Amino acid sequence: MNARMIMALVLSLLMSSAFASSFPTFEQLDVDGNGMLTESELGDIDQFKGEDSEFAEADGNNNGTIDSAEYKIWVDLETGTASSDSNASPKVSNN
Repeated sequence: MNARMIMALVLSLLMSSAFASSFPTFEQLDVDGNGMLTESELGDIDQFKGEDSEFAEADGNNNGTIDSAEYKIWVDLETGTASSDSNASPKVSNN
């Protein structure tokens, strides 16, 4: 592998991690440490503010909180880093 290819790979990795790092980590948001995020804990993220809040979309199992897996899916979708098998909506059927 030549130096240009290595540099291109490094830059690509840095750019993709920069997009993901534009959102706080789950642990940073989970203020009370209970492993679940509430709407109030997500108050600093623009997408979870106001009428157009994406909270219900991110809450895949509709239990009123967002766990770490749901948050990861949401961040991946927002940053475009979702893998092809996670492009489906994170909603879970309650049947």
